[in-house]
Order: sequence, then C-alpha cells, then structure tokens
Amino acid sequence: MYSRRLGPAEPAIEAYLAAIAARLIGPRRTRAAILDELRDGLHTAAAAHDTQGMTPDASVDTAIDEFGEPAIVADAFADELATGQARRIGLAY
Repeated sequence: MYSRRLGPAEPAIEAYLAAIAARLIGPRRTRAAILDELRDGLHTAAAAHDTQGMTPDASVDTAIDEFGEPAIVADAFADELATGQARRIGLAY
C-alpha cells in the first residue's frame, strides 16, 4: 500500500505520481501527458480543499484519497496507453 505521510504537499504529490508512473507502460510522451494531467488535477483538488480551511497537508491527503490507490489509477489509463503503443508500432511499419 502507498504511504502519503511525507511532509510538505509537493513531495507527497510527486511521490504519489511516482507510484503511478512505476505502473504505467507505454509511450513516454503519453505517460508524461497522463502524469501532467493527474498532477494538475491533484493541485486543483488540493486547492479546493485549502479554501475549505484544511491545512495544506490535509488538503493533499484528501485529494490523493479521492484519486485512489496508484495501482487502480494506473490501470484506468491502460487502454489509453495500449492505443498509443499500437499507434507507435503501426507508424514504425
């Protein structure tokens, strides 16, 4: 199981994204785009929780909890990555 207790908000988000990245298989550019999208979503969610009076760490923890376990999140992108990989192979031929 992934542990979020790393201190300041940014390292917690990056550690969470690293746990997801380790499970993403496919074209580098597609993986990077997925991680950028997730990073943006996490920052947006954490900022929304900040406005509700949560501490920065609690805001990030809540946002990460809402996104879910890294393995589940990575699995959600499997089809997108497979399509990107197939497109890349097709272009190679």
